[in-house]
Amino acid sequence: KIGDLLFFDMSKDSKGSVNHVGIYAGNNKFVHASSTKNAVVITSLNKAFYSKHYKWARRILN
Repeated sequence: KIGDLLFFDMSKDSKGSVNHVGIYAGNNKFVHASSTKNAVVITSLNKAFYSKHYKWARRILN
């Protein structure tokens, strides 16, 4: 649902620790701060890199 927090493990070994968070924006896209682009960006969850590192989502507000 739009506004949900998405949690990622971006480490190479993917041990399960969360070290990146984004906000779901709808249409399989999320907003997050990209360290490589040094900016806040909108990215597709369909990108293999992010789908590989995705851990879970949590809804904070209903």
